[in-house]
Amino acid sequence: MPRSPGAKNFNPLKQTNVPLGQSKLAKDARTKTELAYAEARYLADHFQLDQYGRLDSTETGEKLSHSARRDKIDRLTAFPRMPEGEMERLVGIIERYGLPLAQLPSDTAAFVVRRVMMDYWRLSILRRRTAKPMFTPEEMVELMRALQVQVSGLAEIIAPDRKGPTINLLWRWIHGVNKPTGTTALRVNRLIEQHVRRKRADNHGRPGVYSNNRVTVERRARRDRTAGVVKDAPTTRAVQVGEKGDA
Repeated sequence: MPRSPGAKNFNPLKQTNVPLGQSKLAKDARTKTELAYAEARYLADHFQLDQYGRLDSTETGEKLSHSARRDKIDRLTAFPRMPEGEMERLVGIIERYGLPLAQLPSDTAAFVVRRVMMDYWRLSILRRRTAKPMFTPEEMVELMRALQVQVSGLAEIIAPDRKGPTINLLWRWIHGVNKPTGTTALRVNRLIEQHVRRKRADNHGRPGVYSNNRVTVERRARRDRTAGVVKDAPTTRAVQVGEKGDA
C-alpha cells in the first residue's frame, strides 16, 4: 500500500502511534463501500424488496395455498394480449433506451422485477423436472439388496432425523413419480456408487470397474484369461532334476 514520504512503518510488535486506515487507498475504498450501501438501499426500496434485496417471505409462495398461489400468478400474468404494433414499439423503445427500472415509478419497477423473477423461478422448476436423474429405480433396488435393507432402513441410513419424509421420497423415486435430485439424492447416489456401480469383486478384492466400451471389455477379458498363465518361468536346478526323475 503506498504511503506518504516520511511516514513510519507499522510495527505490530511495538507501541507505535501510526494511524491505520488513513491512506488515500483506504479512504477511497470506504467511500466506494458507502456508495454501494446507499445504492443498494435505494434500489431495494424502489423495487419494494427487503433490506437484502430479496422478495418478502410472504411473496415467495412457499407456504401459500393453491388458490393464493394462483391469485398471485394471475396478478402478474392475467393481462390481454399486446397488439403486434404495440409490441414492436415497446421493443424499439427498449432497444434504443434500454430498460431503466430505477427511473420508472416504484410500482411499475416492482411489478417488472416480480414478473421477471416469476419467469426465472418457472425456468428453475422446469430445469429440475427435465434434469437427468442421478440414478435409476433399478439401481435403488440393487442398493437395498446390497445393504440388506427395506425402504425404511435405507431412509434410516440416509436421514435418520427426517425418516418419515425420506421414506415417502424414496418410494416416489422407486416408482418414477419424481426424479432424484437434491441433497438426499446425492447421499443415495454416493451409496449406489460405492455398493452398486463400483462394488468390490471377488478376485482378490480388485474393484470391478464396468465399461460399455467394446475395446475396453475385450482388453479386460484377454487380461483376465491370461492372468493365471505363466510363460517361460525359470526353475531351480533341484526342480529341473525332480521333473526329469518324475518323467
